[in-house]
Amino acid sequence: MVTADAQRACQVLFGLAADEAAGRLDALDGLDLKRAYRRAVRETHPDLFGHLPDEERQARVEAFLRAKEAYRVLAAFLDTQIVAAADASILASILPVALAILFL
Repeated sequence: MVTADAQRACQVLFGLAADEAAGRLDALDGLDLKRAYRRAVRETHPDLFGHLPDEERQARVEAFLRAKEAYRVLAAFLDTQIVAAADASILASILPVALAILFL
């Protein structure tokens, strides 16, 4: 299930419009997430912009913090998807056996 938080996080890391984020989440994998996060960090990490005026540097810090939070939300979203898929797989593998035992 796609949550509003996951959609917003997808918008932040991938620069997508709101209507594109849900579709992107359906195809999201760990490698895509790491690539997007690393790109965002390269573009916003505060240590890289010490030479900028305070106002611009603060904007980069805020963007960096948004990227970190987006990564955290999307990593949790992926973990939830993986667990749900594993649960469904386990259920699918034991259900026929359980039904056979029940109706013997």
